[in-house]
Amino acid sequence: MGSSFNLRQAHKELKKLTASIRPDPRPDIELAERDHLQELFLRLVPVVYEYSGISIEDLVRGVAFRVSAAETEYLVDRLSKLRRKHDQVVVTRGDESVLLPLRPDFDPRQHPLAAVWSDGGYYTARERNHSNSAKLRKLGLRDGIQGYVSFRALVLQPSLGHAAWQSDPQELAAVTSSYEAEALAALLGLESLVERLESERNLPPVATFQVVLFSDCQSLIEALKNPPSEKEKPEAASERLVRLRELAALFAGFYPQWEDRRRIKQRLGH
Repeated sequence: MGSSFNLRQAHKELKKLTASIRPDPRPDIELAERDHLQELFLRLVPVVYEYSGISIEDLVRGVAFRVSAAETEYLVDRLSKLRRKHDQVVVTRGDESVLLPLRPDFDPRQHPLAAVWSDGGYYTARERNHSNSAKLRKLGLRDGIQGYVSFRALVLQPSLGHAAWQSDPQELAAVTSSYEAEALAALLGLESLVERLESERNLPPVATFQVVLFSDCQSLIEALKNPPSEKEKPEAASERLVRLRELAALFAGFYPQWEDRRRIKQRLGH
């Protein structure tokens, strides 16, 4: 009786949580690229933890729309690994959900928390003369520029009016690599976050915030995760790396995370 009641409760919650999700109408795209599966995954994470005695297959059956057998298998596989490791949690603010690491010294649900998504790009002469010109126009940038940077910040908790803000793609006049553009985008995002936190009278001090930086530049993420080594090679972005590390030290915790470029662009709206 108790288990069947729990299942009904879980299905009731899931129908409410997933009612606004619309299945991707493109049946031929890869499962990992289907946006509705990513949204379902994020909605399911807290339920999978809360109802640990119910199989994940039974939980997936409770979502508000039909999920195919292949999609169910994909979700069950991802959620099973997460339930087993219990090393990630979802923090939700309004319509947005963010998957974050869970560690003994860091439970993102218990601290003042903010996230920054940054994106930078560099276009070679060949790219400017071919297919990327259409992408540049879609971003609202002129053809033939060297690069761009963009970022978005979100205060997940505590509550704050106008909790999210962003910079539309800004042109770069003088960059020498996409790495430099990525570093500059992250730097601008963190500087904007610090400025906003310091200007809000009702927020806790900057030094109490945990901050997660999302970038698709793996080398930048690794550089920020690790302290500089004696063998670190001088490069164009080295001054920005120093500044990024200085800003990171202002927070109670700083967690650089890699995220797929397409997901970052979704957050940025381009």
